Amino acid sequence: MSVARAAGYRFGPVAITGARGEFYRLLNDSVLRLIRGLPRTVQSEAMLLYMAYNGLALGDRLDFFRNFYVPSWSMIPWVAEAGGGLSPETMSLCAEIHAMAMLLHSLDDHLNDGELPASHLTVLIRSEAWRRFAESQEALTTAAKEMAHSLIDEYYGAVTLRRGPVDLEEYCRLFRSQMATGSIAPLAAAAGTGRDQKFFRDLRRAQEHFGVAWRLLDDLQDTEEDFMKGEITAVYCLLDDAGRVLWLKPSGEKDVAALTSFLHEEKLAGTLVRTIIGELERAAALAEGIGLSGLADEYRALAVPLVGSIQDHGRDS
Repeated sequence: MSVARAAGYRFGPVAITGARGEFYRLLNDSVLRLIRGLPRTVQSEAMLLYMAYNGLALGDRLDFFRNFYVPSWSMIPWVAEAGGGLSPETMSLCAEIHAMAMLLHSLDDHLNDGELPASHLTVLIRSEAWRRFAESQEALTTAAKEMAHSLIDEYYGAVTLRRGPVDLEEYCRLFRSQMATGSIAPLAAAAGTGRDQKFFRDLRRAQEHFGVAWRLLDDLQDTEEDFMKGEITAVYCLLDDAGRVLWLKPSGEKDVAALTSFLHEEKLAGTLVRTIIGELERAAALAEGIGLSGLADEYRALAVPLVGSIQDHGRDS
């Protein structure tokens, strides 16, 4: 695998149809309400910043979650539909919680790694998102609120852990906890339709398998960038001792050609792509098993180009 080729791996497209389209509108409306809730003197600047953050230009449709793959939020309308529906008020509440959870996950990540500067405005946006995230949960049942608090604890325990992962299994296990807040709204939706503990467990497991697949794909795509920064990623976790020494060299001693040669010899791309496909297959099987066939189809659609890449380039991994 060349480092340049690693950036070319992609998930397949997933169409937004039916109830998913309406729920997606609710997600975007939540961001607009957040911006309108800021002091009037910074609302325009906040809108421009958030548009730039999401790669939007003036005149573009306000699609604030274009960088999130559809199954990262579509499980909520799928759960509602399979359970006989939820009230408009409950769907709006789930949208508010989930929109803020996705926004906060992204902001926390990029504020922490420095890709987004910690300015007065970005800290204000983050603070307002957290306020709305926390206050929305007050409308949940007592049991759902307790579940939300537990998931928030799990999230912060994972993102503040100082010890790095030693292998890919531990890396994936850690990331499952780092996406814990993304389970609050889906599980609240499931509770609203009277689902049992097995449904909750399998829904979250499906979401975690999808999330890990996305994390691994992102690491594969960002191989060169992460190598230059010495970031601990899935690619690093698959390296042997010699590869890790190469990965962690000072920035002035980085040799992309040497890394490309090493990755090609070790066939790491093929290993990661097969792992990603396996995670999506497990997510689809779990979703199918709890009656969410539409969600299962979305997971399978993501895997299509990766399955094709394995078939077409099996010898060059």
